Amino acid sequence: MSILQITAIALIGTVCAVVLKQQKSEFALAVSLITGFVLLLMISDALFNILNTVRDMMSRLNINQTYTSAVIKALGISYLTEFASQSAKDAGQGAIALKTELAGRVCLLIIAMPVIIAMINTIIELI
Repeated sequence: MSILQITAIALIGTVCAVVLKQQKSEFALAVSLITGFVLLLMISDALFNILNTVRDMMSRLNINQTYTSAVIKALGISYLTEFASQSAKDAGQGAIALKTELAGRVCLLIIAMPVIIAMINTIIELI
């Protein structure tokens, strides 16, 4: 994966979507979604390498697995929510994009709850 390949695919997908939007808008959305999906596939190996590096670093530092898991899940939720929201915006569905972002925030809060509870318990023990 190189940034030149990613940029080339993004630009080609964008040009195709713009041209198709003028003639057949339903195909333009499909091209946009497929381009986004291909770009995600292209960077998936790099993302997994980053996640493995974060896991290794956290295990070396003897950080609780609960916290490591929460951080990794939060990153995944953030990226997927952003992708889905931007895809909805590209399709002209601003309301769905906003609901997707809200759902992502709720999921992040759910993931963060064990960490928040542990912090509160630590504060209570210190008091």
